[in-house]
Amino acid sequence: MHTKKAIEYGKIGHADVLKAHAGAALIHAKAAEKAKPNFHTEEAIKHLEQAIVEGKNGNADTAATHAESALTQLEQVKYR
Repeated sequence: MHTKKAIEYGKIGHADVLKAHAGAALIHAKAAEKAKPNFHTEEAIKHLEQAIVEGKNGNADTAATHAESALTQLEQVKYR
């Protein structure tokens, strides 16, 4: 949910709000990675971290692209 919100706000140019949602998504992704390591989660974490950096720099479009990549990776995770 936070990743989708990050994308949404990034697409309308709100880098500060994107950064907050990406940060919340990162917390959840790191917890998931700790519970069950997975390549897709690792990649999502990298993209969320980069989204936060871009958000801090005011680059909402680039940050949104990283958040989209993170979401794509998270959607590949299979928890069983």
